Amino acid sequence: MLCTELEIEYFKKKNGLKDFFIIGRIGRANDAKFDLITLDGFAQFAKNNNHVRFLLVGATPNILEYARHIQILEKLIIVENTSDLKQLLKYYQAMDVFLAASRIGESFGLVIAEAMAAAIPVVTVSIPHKDNAQIELVDNELTGLVVERNINDIANALLYLYHNEHVRKDFGKAAKKKIWKDYRAETIVSSFEQLIYRHFNMDIFSDHESLIQSFSDQMLLEYTRRCDDLWHTDRR
Repeated sequence: MLCTELEIEYFKKKNGLKDFFIIGRIGRANDAKFDLITLDGFAQFAKNNNHVRFLLVGATPNILEYARHIQILEKLIIVENTSDLKQLLKYYQAMDVFLAASRIGESFGLVIAEAMAAAIPVVTVSIPHKDNAQIELVDNELTGLVVERNINDIANALLYLYHNEHVRKDFGKAAKKKIWKDYRAETIVSSFEQLIYRHFNMDIFSDHESLIQSFSDQMLLEYTRRCDDLWHTDRR
C-alpha cells in the first residue's frame, strides 16, 4: 500500500523537497483546524537552518498571510488537498516529522493516525481545556513527542528530532505498530458490533478486543497522567 522509495524521491524532486528535512501538516483548509503556533514553532526551528522545509496541505489565505508576516513563506511547500490515497501517502511519506496543532483540538485525530500508519513520528500539542484526544493517540517519547502549547517547546522538539534520526525511526516504527494493533478497520467495526450486541444483551463472541471501554476512575487517571507527561527540552 505504501509508496516505493523511487516514487517518494520523484515526488520530492518534482515539488522542490529533495535533500531537505521536511516538517509537514495535512488537514482541511480551515482556520479552526490549524493553530498558527505551528508556523511560529517551525519558524523558530528553521531560523538558522536553510536545510528545512514545511509541507503544508490545506492552506487558507489567513495561514499564508501569517506565514508571509513571519517571513517563512519561502520555506513553505504548498500542495492541495486530495482524495487520492496514493497521492496522500506521498505527502505523508515525504515527511520526516508530522507537526499537529489544532486551534480546536482533536476529537480523535485522523490525520495524526494516518501519519503514524505511514511510520512518521508526530509532534503534537496538548490543549487540556479543549478537545485533546491527540495526547491519547500519541504516546509521549514512544510514538512521538507531546508538548505544551509553547513556541520554544515546539521548536526544540523539532530540533531534537532533526538531530536524532534513530529516535525518529524508533518513534515511526512504534507509531505504525500502535495503529496496526489498535485502529485497523476490522478492530473498529468489531468494537461497534460488540457495542450493539451489548445494548441488546446479546452474548456474541468476537476475535477482536473491543476498543470501547466503560467510564472509570482509571480512565481519568490515565488521561491526567498523559496531561502531565509532556516533553520539555531538559528531558532530552
